[in-house]
Amino acid sequence: MKQPQVLLLVSTLFFSGILCSFAQSEFGVYSAEEKNMTVYEKDTTAAAVCLFATSDLKFELGDKWVVLKKKVHIRVKVLKNEDIKQSTPEIFLYHSDGTSQKIEDFQAVTYINGQKQYVAPSEMFESDYTERWKQVKFTFTKVQKGAILEYEYTLVSPFLRNLKDWAFQTDIPVIFSQYRALIPANYTFNKALVGSLPLDINEAKVKKRCFYFPNESEGADCEDLTFAMKDVPAFEFDQEYMLSDRNYVARLNFEISKYTNRYGEVTDYTTSWKSVDKKFKNDKDIGGQLTKKGFFESNVPESLFQEANTMTKAKNIFKFVKEHYTWNEENGRYGKARVRQAFNNRKGTAAEINMSLINLLNAADIKANMMLLSTRGSGLAKKIYPVMDDFNYLVAYTEIDGKTYLLDATDKMMPFGRVPYKCLNHYGRVMDFKEDSFWENITPKEGNKIIFRTNLQYDTDLDAFTGTVDQICMGYDGIGRRKQLKELDNDTDKVLDDLDAAYGDYFEIEEYNFVEAKSSEERTWENFSFETDLSLDDTLILNPFVGDFFDSNPFHLEERTFPVDLGHSRSWKFDVNLTLPEGYEIQQFPENQEVQLGQGLGYLKIVSITQGQRAKITYELTLKQSFFPTNTYQPLREFFAYAVDKHNNATITIRKSEGI
Repeated sequence: MKQPQVLLLVSTLFFSGILCSFAQSEFGVYSAEEKNMTVYEKDTTAAAVCLFATSDLKFELGDKWVVLKKKVHIRVKVLKNEDIKQSTPEIFLYHSDGTSQKIEDFQAVTYINGQKQYVAPSEMFESDYTERWKQVKFTFTKVQKGAILEYEYTLVSPFLRNLKDWAFQTDIPVIFSQYRALIPANYTFNKALVGSLPLDINEAKVKKRCFYFPNESEGADCEDLTFAMKDVPAFEFDQEYMLSDRNYVARLNFEISKYTNRYGEVTDYTTSWKSVDKKFKNDKDIGGQLTKKGFFESNVPESLFQEANTMTKAKNIFKFVKEHYTWNEENGRYGKARVRQAFNNRKGTAAEINMSLINLLNAADIKANMMLLSTRGSGLAKKIYPVMDDFNYLVAYTEIDGKTYLLDATDKMMPFGRVPYKCLNHYGRVMDFKEDSFWENITPKEGNKIIFRTNLQYDTDLDAFTGTVDQICMGYDGIGRRKQLKELDNDTDKVLDDLDAAYGDYFEIEEYNFVEAKSSEERTWENFSFETDLSLDDTLILNPFVGDFFDSNPFHLEERTFPVDLGHSRSWKFDVNLTLPEGYEIQQFPENQEVQLGQGLGYLKIVSITQGQRAKITYELTLKQSFFPTNTYQPLREFFAYAVDKHNNATITIRKSEGI
């Protein structure tokens, strides 16, 4: 029993030696193993593999002040003639108040068939990425099967409190990834490992006298940190129903905790929510922007405040703000909002518009507060301690008749009590300046459903099946459909073209109507008639469920190391009513069944009822919850595979009656 363990140990030690050689490789010098590698055995489907990625960070004395220097060295082996992201690396540089990070000692090379093609520093292109970040890109040449792509650079940063994250995981597998840092003892950082993968190396030592301040002979000790992972699997980005990859990609996160100067004075950066509340309340750019009741009372119609019913009054104010403002497509920072200016311009950021809404609600004696949140694409905000950069959006929070409501007036099509899909990110922080701030769950409203109701009958004069369809979208699906129709200018011809693109393989649409009387803010009701080329012969086999909610199972990964997050509950339903002429009968139809997902998490229901020349077939797929942890992925995947198969392969067999 012990022999395999010994062999495993030897194998591990041997591989560790390879890893060390990778990590310590001189730039542009390649081993026979690297040159001859044709496949990565741990992932034979990979188009490329990162041989190693290393980062070495240290504090150094610059010309005038202390700077951070982080040396990055990355080597990639191309295994297939496919486009890979690594052929055009990206480097991001932060800047603020005239001070910026910069790149030094850059070099990059493509090695193929014994030849080296270098990338000149002049071939690096810089562009603005966001208000505070610049993007630097360059492109390797001769990227083809068998090539080695390698680059290294040193990032020089004057921002000593920002160590930047280190990602061990990318969209290709990584054989070895290491982050090393020498941090002077007077700097204390909180360190957190994000993702589900464990570290293979996690070392913390003390290095004596590693850093010297100017004009001082006594060197400061340093925290010597080494973190590494090996055999890191590729991360599948942009999967269906996934929150920001920042929540799941294996990476190290650093947040400064405190700084002690040479005189022993401590600056504590780990603030409490109490101190944040106090700071925000007294800040003219934040709390000050939420005390403009008088301004709004003087500049909006008095009728907004005269309604006796609180809910009606709140809805009227919400409608007024939506109609008065146009969102400039910017989230805005809560510290830069100018509500008076936005009101006068009738245009503003999300922060300005929703702060105006809060002011108006409070002016109407409806208590409202600012709720900070992180959007779905930006990662979850940390709850352990305040990190204000985690938040990138704000909405209004109010309570009416004992029920809480989240409101966002930036979207003219968003109903009262719903927030945009991008805001459905689990929780936010309500900034109550009279009481303590608190965390509040973001609970999406239910009633999100798509119904496709078909009436199908055989026209003997045309010798073809004809019918009508009611397409009904409710909740978030209804809001989404309204937006689609708006993008088509609510033009019938454009809508018909759009429907033809979706259903043209099944039938020819004859006439379309938007049923205004049955539609609302949260519901769209559309109706169209159609004609098919299906005719009755001795036998006809057809799929009654025209159109596809899913072309295939959206959960195609065999394993998923991160949760499924739908944002909100969902339901899809087909109702088919079929009428046949005399002399024909239905001999085969989808069998009745109900399949449950877990303990009340969802269900698939198929019901077929036939009576003479009439049949009604119903297909309903419902997910009652929006969040499925990793350990529920396999049941969910199997459930959807079954549901998609039953939908796509459902058949009705129609035959002439015996004796006809």
